[in-house]
Amino acid sequence: MDRARAQLTNLQVANAALSRGNKGEYVITVKPFAEGSGVYDQLLDAFGRTLGPDRNAAFLTLGAEQLEEALGHFGAETKKITIGRNTRSNEQDQYQVTDEIKQTYGGSVGTKPCRDHAALVDQLGELAKLLPPDF
Repeated sequence: MDRARAQLTNLQVANAALSRGNKGEYVITVKPFAEGSGVYDQLLDAFGRTLGPDRNAAFLTLGAEQLEEALGHFGAETKKITIGRNTRSNEQDQYQVTDEIKQTYGGSVGTKPCRDHAALVDQLGELAKLLPPDF
């Protein structure tokens, strides 16, 4: 899983672009990439070797959807993340991060608050390096 996540992160960063939204927020758009299907195949092979045929089939029946969600649908779709500063004065969180794929599939909360820059980097991972340092 860690190896697949690292490979997918590198592919996301390579296919990402940063732009500004209408309200001054930053938008990271990751174009779909075909190489994700190879990562998916490698991961399935590793699970199959580890679990064996019967347990692997049961795992895929129960967990394939969660696996795809956790790993960003392996680059098969456009990923759009909007990062804005929280403008409400009574809030402690500095940022709001919206992941449109997560909103579309409803499996995870699409919008998450981030208390500070460190939390933002923790949530976005390598994609945070696209943001200006002073954001």
